[in-house]
Amino acid sequence: MFITERSPITVVLINYNGGDVLDKCIASFLGQTILPDRVLFVDNGSAGFESLKIKRAFGEKYERILEVVRIEKNLGYAAGMNQGLAHALKARPNSRLVMTLSNDTELDPDFFKNFATFDRDLREKNIGMIAPKVRSAFDRKCLDATGIVIALDGMSTARGQREIDTGQYDMDTHILVPNGVAAIYRTQVLRDVGLLDEKFWAYCEDTDLGLRAWVAGWECRFRPNLLVYHARSSTHGDHSLEKLYLVERNHYWVMLKNLPLLLVFLSPLLTLHRFFYQAYIVIAKKGQGSAYSNAYPLRTLVATTLASMRDA
Repeated sequence: MFITERSPITVVLINYNGGDVLDKCIASFLGQTILPDRVLFVDNGSAGFESLKIKRAFGEKYERILEVVRIEKNLGYAAGMNQGLAHALKARPNSRLVMTLSNDTELDPDFFKNFATFDRDLREKNIGMIAPKVRSAFDRKCLDATGIVIALDGMSTARGQREIDTGQYDMDTHILVPNGVAAIYRTQVLRDVGLLDEKFWAYCEDTDLGLRAWVAGWECRFRPNLLVYHARSSTHGDHSLEKLYLVERNHYWVMLKNLPLLLVFLSPLLTLHRFFYQAYIVIAKKGQGSAYSNAYPLRTLVATTLASMRDA
């Protein structure tokens, strides 16, 4: 039996060697009480990928609204997602809404049902982005993101990350930008400011897009009743050298592209202050610094950080 009621949104789901996390993601789509308007599944060069297997996994429930796009090699998150977004904008020119979604996520069963109230937000013509509440898939009482906040040197972090969710953020409120792991945009935003910057490859590209939209006059609203679970960094690893390099390099690009000139001039001092703090938590083995210091020698971490500065 097909569910005829739809939520007015096209989901662009990107996958790279998803494995078990992808299975959980698809299972969460199967559990939805209301379906999205369309699901565009983009495979970004996974080994041994079979589109028929994906179509079978989504099953009859989605056969009328699922489209699978295969990219032969991994283009990076930004370019891979852009392939899906561009396809969605071209194939559905009258669609109002598009959602970016990573394969290491699971949607609450009422996600699209709760999204039906989005029309209330659309009455505010400047609302162009929606940030769902994202909890950790590893500890479902713990927050993963309630949007993104940005430091003065352009370094971004997930709002509320690693906090126990006691409802402290449960207000429909304006925030700066959404977290791209699960972000909803008016299609007009993407037509106005463009898609993700592909040179970022992965990380911080969502911050850059959100800031470009914000500068163009679009605002973001946080919606706590749109719940997503995220198995953070399932592709690169939460404390990998690749992630360290990309985040460090890309945050400089965010700063140079989007922040006021005064902050750009002050960035060496701001960055030096952050480096001292990061060195402290690595040496003292506190917080995330403990994971990095246990995994890599200090000289390797320093070399990776300097390489990111050189390439920025």
